[in-house]
Amino acid sequence: MNEKISSLSDLSIKRPVLATVMSLVIVFAGILAFVKLPVREYPDIDPPVVTITTVYPGASSKVIETEITDILEEEIASVEGIRTMISASRDQVSTITVEFVLERDIDIAAQDLRDKISRVARKLPDNADNPIIAKADSDAQPVMWIGVKSDERNLIDLAEYVDREIKDYFQNIPGVSKVIFGGEKRRSIQVLIDPKKLAYYNLTPLDLERSLKANNIELPAGLVESVSKEFSINIDAKLVTLEDYEELIIRDSASMVDSQYRSGVIRLKDVADLRTGAENDRSFVRFNGQQGFGLGIVRQAKSNTVKISDEANKLIAKLQEKIPSDIRLWVGFDSAQFIRLSLKELYSTIIQATLLVLLVIFIFLRNIRSTLIPGLAIPVSLIGVMIGIQLMGFTINQMTLLGLIIAIGIVVDDSIIVLENIYRHIEEGMEPKAAAKKGSEEITLAVVATTAVLIAIFLPVAFLSGITGRLLSEFAFSLCFATTISSFVALTLAPMLCSKVFRSKAKRLADEANSPKTFYRKLLNWFEVIFQSLENLYSSLLNKILSFKKLFSLMLLLICIPIAIVLFKNLPQDFIPDEDRGSFFVIFQAPTGSNLDFIDKQIRKAEQLLEKIPEVKTTISVAAFGRDAPGKVNEGIVIVRLIDWAERAKSVFAIVGPLYPQFFMMPEAFALPIIPKSGPDSGFGAQPIQLVIKSNNLDFLVRASALVTKNALNLPTIMFARSNLSLDKPELTVKINRDKALSLGISMEDISRSVELLFAGVNVTDFNDSGKKYEVFIKLPRDQKTLSHKIGEFAVRSSSGALVQLSNLITIEETVGAAELNHYNRKKSVTIQASPKAGFTPSAGLVELETMARKLVSEMSNIPPDLE
Repeated sequence: MNEKISSLSDLSIKRPVLATVMSLVIVFAGILAFVKLPVREYPDIDPPVVTITTVYPGASSKVIETEITDILEEEIASVEGIRTMISASRDQVSTITVEFVLERDIDIAAQDLRDKISRVARKLPDNADNPIIAKADSDAQPVMWIGVKSDERNLIDLAEYVDREIKDYFQNIPGVSKVIFGGEKRRSIQVLIDPKKLAYYNLTPLDLERSLKANNIELPAGLVESVSKEFSINIDAKLVTLEDYEELIIRDSASMVDSQYRSGVIRLKDVADLRTGAENDRSFVRFNGQQGFGLGIVRQAKSNTVKISDEANKLIAKLQEKIPSDIRLWVGFDSAQFIRLSLKELYSTIIQATLLVLLVIFIFLRNIRSTLIPGLAIPVSLIGVMIGIQLMGFTINQMTLLGLIIAIGIVVDDSIIVLENIYRHIEEGMEPKAAAKKGSEEITLAVVATTAVLIAIFLPVAFLSGITGRLLSEFAFSLCFATTISSFVALTLAPMLCSKVFRSKAKRLADEANSPKTFYRKLLNWFEVIFQSLENLYSSLLNKILSFKKLFSLMLLLICIPIAIVLFKNLPQDFIPDEDRGSFFVIFQAPTGSNLDFIDKQIRKAEQLLEKIPEVKTTISVAAFGRDAPGKVNEGIVIVRLIDWAERAKSVFAIVGPLYPQFFMMPEAFALPIIPKSGPDSGFGAQPIQLVIKSNNLDFLVRASALVTKNALNLPTIMFARSNLSLDKPELTVKINRDKALSLGISMEDISRSVELLFAGVNVTDFNDSGKKYEVFIKLPRDQKTLSHKIGEFAVRSSSGALVQLSNLITIEETVGAAELNHYNRKKSVTIQASPKAGFTPSAGLVELETMARKLVSEMSNIPPDLE
């Protein structure tokens, strides 16, 4: 006999197994989706940003700007969809950061930039490295730093062992994009020129460079064919060992008759001290005050940070048993630690909220059977949300879980509405099955309307523009998914359970009459009396208010609106609230022109200060660290990791607060503790307040930035302010007597190249060792670079073959220049970075700083017309 099915609820009531299976399918599919979902702290809200980094060894900031940055910017400007283009030209390095509009696909944008840059690559200086184009987002930042140290090996040997034996293990962890070295001392051969010996043998730095390039090659030379075989020919003229380089013949002058040349074979070891050294000795990394280096684990986009951290920690424990006993691995920094704890708290909140909702339902309904039905709607809806999250490509993060917490109170509404209407019909005398059918049919339109209204409220949030929209989109969609599934459950599972679980009124009254008067029954009756009293009180107050409703409504309106306005204006405003992430940074900036030894001394003072704080677990000290380019030797940072939250009584705010005056009192260098923020504003040394002033008049920018920075410290909201533009970097300007040089047949290139070889430390060739390629540098020993007159002591060869000392061709002047030249959308710019005082938000500080800056700049003289 065919039964007529009038609605989805009717189908569920008549086919209870089908209704149960549908809910179970949602639950199982949701569990499978949850297991596969990646975990991160916040949604992927990073704008499409591409960074172009170009290294030109030995070049000053002015040369970098004119020879590299300006050329690249002019070509890049025509790429579609650029929102901002910010560049920084400093000694040896040009960095251009291009931010595209949010709608732009970052992969296509990066490819467009590569095409543009390839067109002008030939215009860049010959000795400049190829531009490195990298998609810059939070996923490109290491999620973990693993410290490596040894009590027996030097850093060069340790780095080689780790690169050969350890690195690949971490690289093969599922979800890892790459593993980078921090503070690695990569092996190289240093050709340290002895000025006196070079002059004694009448040689120039260019002679050494030509000899190294000409005598260190490996080229194919064709094929040799026999009757049945063929052989490829390789000419092996490579230098491999340090001894090979030492024995390299620079010149055999035995046949020369000119008495100015020394007779005999001149080898490289005769004029230079060759040694194996670090490729980069202008940076360092220390863990807890001990020299070492770190392995930075960079995760793939959408991969699970927590799983990567778990696998890495397991791998460290396994490797520690296999590797030599003198090598130690440990976790120096782990961003998953805070994510893990945050998500744990959110999961706990979801469970607590669920239990509280069920308790409230039980107290008001006073029936376990009635509480069971909406209680089942919560897990089915919340678990089912995971299906939608996976289909949309979202992740498990604080915003999606926050949406689930809020959804707990929403998803039970539909089931309660259906349950209450069905229960009403049962109380009126209908049988449970008939009451379930009629009650659910009556309320179906109301359930659908309620769901539609809730979706109409939350869904527009997902389509907000900008970073805010991307941050809240996963939150909004999670709520919409939960609401939709709860509506489906309310129209399928809830009516079916009501028809099976509820008893008829007659049977219920009979059971209650025959049941003993237990404490449980007395407690329910007591709640009934309390709720009845509350209902009577509410009815009485409502009747009185309705008797003069116009006057009451007007008074309530006049009171609430001013209070709401005052509260809104006085509430702190911030993008993401500050959190105790279990770590903080101390950034250092020494005066312009300071060397690595100077910043090292300042960082050691900080390390000694931090050692006295009992809550400090580990410190990572970094100076002049750059991933794709040389870092600034006058800047450093100390990353401080605190002990676990449960083991300390103080928050990070209470720990860092007393440190401000202690670091501010350091006279030699600027030092500032920073508590990292969550979300896109987080980063090493990133300041929450940044004000940009633009003009092509560099002198005006210097005066304006100095004036604004000085007065910013007097603002009540600003704790500190610094400008990134200064013209106090000490420089030596080498001026060439062109007429004299040309009369001797000496080119400007020979003079410039000679100085570059000596003082820049140029990579002139390379060598292979066990399949690894290493670089060979020509440079002066460090102790020979201390005096400016050393530049003039070297010689270049004239067209006649005679040597001419540079002091006869050049004059040296001590000047000052810019340590860094910045552009914002192709105009010269200065950025004033600041931090707010305690109790003030960055937005409040920025408003005051901008207002003050506009007023001061408008009062200055000789204001350039292009000022922004």
